[in-house]
Amino acid sequence: MAACCASQRDYVDLELAEINGEDRVPLSPTKGRLASDAGGGSGGGGSASGSAAAATASGSGAAMGGGMGLRYAGGAAAPPPPQQPPGPPRPPSPGPAPMRCPFGPLPVLVGLSGLMGIVSLVLSLYAASAARKAPMLAMGDAVITRSPRDGPKGTSFKGHMFAGSGYYAPGAEMKYSRSDFRALAVGPQVFLVGGLTNDRDAGPEVTSDGVVIPNLVRYDTYTGLILELRPMPEPRYRFAAATDGNAIYVVSGLSTTDPDNHRPVPRTLRFDFSANEWTLMPGRPATPRSDACAAVADGKLYLFGGWGANYTVPPRAEVMDLASGRWSPLPEGMTPRGDCEAAALPAESDCVLVMGGWGDAVSNAAECWRPKKGKWERMANMTRARGDFAAELLPGGRVLVMGGEAPGRDNKSNENAIADVEMYIAADNVWVPMAPLPEARFRFDAAHVGDRVVVFGGHPTCTSLPKEDPGAIGRQSCVQVALNSTWSFYNIDHPNAYIWTKG
Repeated sequence: MAACCASQRDYVDLELAEINGEDRVPLSPTKGRLASDAGGGSGGGGSASGSAAAATASGSGAAMGGGMGLRYAGGAAAPPPPQQPPGPPRPPSPGPAPMRCPFGPLPVLVGLSGLMGIVSLVLSLYAASAARKAPMLAMGDAVITRSPRDGPKGTSFKGHMFAGSGYYAPGAEMKYSRSDFRALAVGPQVFLVGGLTNDRDAGPEVTSDGVVIPNLVRYDTYTGLILELRPMPEPRYRFAAATDGNAIYVVSGLSTTDPDNHRPVPRTLRFDFSANEWTLMPGRPATPRSDACAAVADGKLYLFGGWGANYTVPPRAEVMDLASGRWSPLPEGMTPRGDCEAAALPAESDCVLVMGGWGDAVSNAAECWRPKKGKWERMANMTRARGDFAAELLPGGRVLVMGGEAPGRDNKSNENAIADVEMYIAADNVWVPMAPLPEARFRFDAAHVGDRVVVFGGHPTCTSLPKEDPGAIGRQSCVQVALNSTWSFYNIDHPNAYIWTKG
């Protein structure tokens, strides 16, 4: 900027040249040379330099005219000016007003902002490189390590360096407001299956109490386009579901909202993407259930938790072979609970992770079923107990857990929606808090697509049994406040770095 402004001040417009006092000679339309070349000094109009220029013009006007290339408008050389007696001394000229750069201060601010950005980037890269390469990095009273368990003596653990990170952007609304459904990602598409809705557009049978729907909707997370596909042969909600990338598997669940008729459906449905068809799998789980969770790994579908008929004790886990449809029981060892979530970690981890849910109370438990070892193993607990939440597997053996249902302040009433989000890092067996949801919700689902996790539907805090739950007085009916909003969660892939402080 300084160079820009200086160069503009050094140049003057010689369209009219001052010659011998008030006499002026017109120039050609082209601009003149530097004022310093014309002998006018830095300002080109000061009294001392102006007098010197006039004296030079009086003595040798032709030489000056030729030296500066002065011409009449018609192109003839300028004749020497007529001689005049010297007049009284002229008052000093204040000089021309300083010229300003046409760009203003914006480029300076942009330049400083860019410089600060570069410095921030360099420091971030240095911190990330140091965290990846060095087992320990001291910064004043803080120490950064690559492990949450290997802090130096005399320090206390404070958490992940990038705890609380992530941000959200709103997305296109769902076709129907709904809860108790499943969202399954295949490529850039998300398939929304079944659920409970009060949306009249879902069918003429919808009442104020809502209705269980069989709908299958394909949601494009990039364009927001929604396409209705072939519905399930029967309506379902509160079921378990998973995909192997070729098909969707819907296991058990309920087909009616009648609280006195809690009899889970025993059948397993399969939707083939290429054929756009639903088929009935030949086998059935030993115990039909609602509110279970499922995951697919190595050609098998694992079914965990849930509630048997009339809300009996949660049944033991089972596994179905995808090729044959045959079901087999898994060994005991899982904490009994329903409203859980499951995620199959990468094959080298040998872990199908089962998280949270409701048992005797709301749970923060996380347990691994290890198929190769054939046994259960307890992992680090979640930081927040929850049920009816969403969990999504991310690259690098990470699992994002979002929202859910938790007890109220009286620790008795339920159907309290929470916004808490945390991420499990399998390599370190640790849970890290992340940016919370913009809207607290439960009985919803989410799907990981590309660089984002998309959140769909669910309920805010509400009640399903207003007369039987004193802690829910004043709340709206859950089915009446079902959500159709969607949000996309984004986060940067930060290095695993943990903070310890002295003292």
